[in-house]
Amino acid sequence: MKVRVAYMTYLGNNQKAAEALRDELSDRYEVDLVSISEGASGSGGADLVVVCSPVRMGNLVRKSRRFLKSLAKEGGLKYALVVTHASELTDEKFNPIKPTKKWMAILDEAGNRLISEPLYLQVTDIKGSLKEGYEQKIEQFASNL
Repeated sequence: MKVRVAYMTYLGNNQKAAEALRDELSDRYEVDLVSISEGASGSGGADLVVVCSPVRMGNLVRKSRRFLKSLAKEGGLKYALVVTHASELTDEKFNPIKPTKKWMAILDEAGNRLISEPLYLQVTDIKGSLKEGYEQKIEQFASNL
């Protein structure tokens, strides 16, 4: 099975998460790691696409949204999401779960299939690094793919 891990990053957190995920998956699958900010789009012929994206100000960042739109146009794909965020999951205004569910619905309506619940990785603050323990969360997430 071919897996495409696509990431969008500003501060390196999603790249770090995507690389860790690639490392976890590479012993079982052929893994293609691509940067959304460098122009990657679509599935690239992969059987599964995992998108790693930050949530800022209550929404997935623009380039990630464009990438997800390209996946929605393809349809019939398996996908999973890794979302980094600074706010607490209980935050009413900037909760990362709401925009993630919105994009899951868009992808599902286009005939794509979510294969694992999204992985939410919190950063220490708006410009901070991933919180301790993210490696174990990625390892567990990878085992479900």
